[in-house]
Amino acid sequence: MRHVSFPLSLAGAMLLSAFAQAAEGDAPHAHMDHATTSAQPAAPVAHDARDTVTEGAGYDSTSPYGMAMHDDLPLFHLVIEQLEYRTGDEGGVYWDGYAWYGGDAHRLWLKSEGEVSDGTVAHGRHQIFYGRPITPFFDILAGLRYDLDEARGRGWFAVGVQGLAPYFFDVSATLYASDKGLAANGEASFDLLLTQKWILQPILEIDLYSANDRARGIGASLSRFESGLRMRYEITRKFAPYIGFTYDRAFGNTRRYAMGGGEEPETLRLVMGLHAWL
Repeated sequence: MRHVSFPLSLAGAMLLSAFAQAAEGDAPHAHMDHATTSAQPAAPVAHDARDTVTEGAGYDSTSPYGMAMHDDLPLFHLVIEQLEYRTGDEGGVYWDGYAWYGGDAHRLWLKSEGEVSDGTVAHGRHQIFYGRPITPFFDILAGLRYDLDEARGRGWFAVGVQGLAPYFFDVSATLYASDKGLAANGEASFDLLLTQKWILQPILEIDLYSANDRARGIGASLSRFESGLRMRYEITRKFAPYIGFTYDRAFGNTRRYAMGGGEEPETLRLVMGLHAWL
């Protein structure tokens, strides 16, 4: 058997020499210690930041990295959640979308939804809110709502919350007040990624009112429940056609008003539409 004592001795000598140089401060990594090799990042060197960033270029002495932050830079975002055609005797074109303008802390929200049937707006709900975050995942909103439909328009004061609940559910709950009483709306949706392109989205929505409004066919207490299931295909992240169905059911006096007016209190409709954003 061939002995390997000479190579090992040579390697050991070289290793001892490297340790000796490190102890004397000659090794290039001699100053690395546990603090700089742990998960915690090393503290920034102050004079490096000052050498490369001047006050005129956005230097901020209160920042440990010497850079001014711009989290409140105003941005604009527009989302068309649903622009679709709904089949059936009471079918028509339905839209639901929102836009916001602002930064991380303060935003102006615009929301609009409604349905056009037989050339008239069967129902329309338009809202404007001021919003700001109350937790990392939820915003509080305060503003106004205006209903525009076949009956005379009505305005509401509004306050609500919206955000991302555990397990990635998009949820919102809004309370409204007017001279005719109170109302509330709740909505929840979830995007289930079947693939990178195919996305299945279930949606649930309820409306409640404290008083009857015969002109609009709205009854007190639980007024309406709507659910939907849509399958969309993202041609791009910003452009996705879809197909699905919606189920709408009226309750209480809302149901009686619908039947008295010759309308169906329950409807199941096929929908085809587009989801887009910019």
